[in-house]
Amino acid sequence: MQNRGFLDLLTDAVWYGTPGASKRLKTVFGTIKASILLFETLPTLVRKTERKEMLLRERLVVDAPYYTDRLAMECALAGSEKGRLIVYYARLADKFMVYDIWFRDLDAVRAEMQRRLDLLEGGEPAAALPMCEPDWMSRVCDFGEACACREVSTS
Repeated sequence: MQNRGFLDLLTDAVWYGTPGASKRLKTVFGTIKASILLFETLPTLVRKTERKEMLLRERLVVDAPYYTDRLAMECALAGSEKGRLIVYYARLADKFMVYDIWFRDLDAVRAEMQRRLDLLEGGEPAAALPMCEPDWMSRVCDFGEACACREVSTS
């Protein structure tokens, strides 16, 4: 309960701590409708992790690609080369870290988004989709046993 309370307070601080600093940007990408949190004009993600150690800034892409990929996509949709990731570390006594991340090639991110959308809408088999990263994510993959990651992670 305490951990959830701190995360709620952190999220509330982003939304309401500075009047007018946060807003929602509604956007459309093909058939996908998105709502992106902008904090001080930057696409921002607030996430919680159960990690026992803080993520090193220089290893974010390797150790938490699910955060950086999502932020890259939101930055591409918002047209912003810089995004902000706020990670709450629930196992580290109410600690959090703010990571500002720059993305150099938003056109390449949009192209990858379009490729993935085309695969999904075209009814391609799950094996044609990018693999879940890191490996443990295959356990929660929406494609279940059909996921190509499942084969890799169990071998």
